[in-house]
Amino acid sequence: MHNRESKEASASVAQPSMNGDKQLAGSHQEPVKIFEGHDNFITSSATFPDGKRIVTGSADKTIRIWKLEDGTELKKWATNAVSALVISRNGKYVVSAEGQDSSDDKKDKKVAPQLWVRDAESGKTVKP
Repeated sequence: MHNRESKEASASVAQPSMNGDKQLAGSHQEPVKIFEGHDNFITSSATFPDGKRIVTGSADKTIRIWKLEDGTELKKWATNAVSALVISRNGKYVVSAEGQDSSDDKKDKKVAPQLWVRDAESGKTVKP
């Protein structure tokens, strides 16, 4: 979801057909909403249990929380490059897999992705 003409990337949400029409896997649908703000590829996303917010992670080394209704960015956290996101069942925590970006200068040094647990409201890391 990287726009080559702009430095800003966006996330799109497409809703499945609710009238029983079958759509082939991989077929194109127009997005219902576009969330603009990331400066690089969006690598992962997850929906909060309340159905009102989503979280996106990006190669731009940020995690962002968005209001699903209108695409407003609610929170932005500086991180490492994000490869995966999960939200806890109660919606209180965002778990991310983060590691070295392939564009980093230290390519010869292997860095395994690490899991980070953050409070969904404050963004502060939570100690196990």
